Amino acid sequence: MINVIEPQNELLKQFVDSIYVFKKSEGGFEFTAYPAVNTSVGLLRNASVNIENECVYIANSETPNHIAMVCNQFTSSIHLQYLQLVDEIAINFKPLGFSSYTQSAPHQKKTSFFQEWNGVLPDLFDNVFATEDPDRQCYHIEEFLLNQYRALADESFLFKALELLNDTTLDYKMLEIACLAGVHYKHLYRSFTEHVGCSPVHYRKLVKFRSSVVSKMKRGDKVRLVDISNDHDYFDQPYFIKQFRELTGEKPSLFFKEVTSFGNDKVIFKID
Repeated sequence: MINVIEPQNELLKQFVDSIYVFKKSEGGFEFTAYPAVNTSVGLLRNASVNIENECVYIANSETPNHIAMVCNQFTSSIHLQYLQLVDEIAINFKPLGFSSYTQSAPHQKKTSFFQEWNGVLPDLFDNVFATEDPDRQCYHIEEFLLNQYRALADESFLFKALELLNDTTLDYKMLEIACLAGVHYKHLYRSFTEHVGCSPVHYRKLVKFRSSVVSKMKRGDKVRLVDISNDHDYFDQPYFIKQFRELTGEKPSLFFKEVTSFGNDKVIFKID
């Protein structure tokens, strides 16, 4: 069973895109998640997690434990295989969310573990899995997250930079974005890269990629790939194909035949 939870608290809405609660079961599945601007955190109970050749394998563990795992999809896809579903709370953090709620920068590795929440995870799982009511689960998860939040010193200008970079109708140069955010470009670059997990230039590339994917999926066969390329200001069709291959490892034509989405197009993946 999977409960999809949308944040209700106004502060959390700034930092959390969506939350998924998975209940332990015998069934398994595997999928490939594609590059995104968000950082996914998987909180797992009584699980075994192995990372091999950039693939993540998850199964039940005979030894009781709690695991906090972070997945950064900034440069390429991530493949996950659940041999069995375990109790899991998956938090899809918006940019700045991971840094603001763990007080640590996003890890450089694509998939890694973090320890900042270890002491409080048992109570979180006990509360969330004591009920199957999504509203009650949401209450406990939000209460947990709000207790972890600490505002970043650079939060104000980083939010301004994100606002400008997220607007696909704009094409400001990075120096212009720094000026509008009220900081020197070098300071913006350092702080943005530290707290978001990638450079502003790469972030804009991801925004354009995700926007083009969602547009194509919503319009289906009614729109040609060349039209998607033009609508999202790619230089030309070869450049459009090159960008898709760089981020997904596939041609756009093949990518769109196999890709699907979940949670109002917030999660884009391929079932394997």
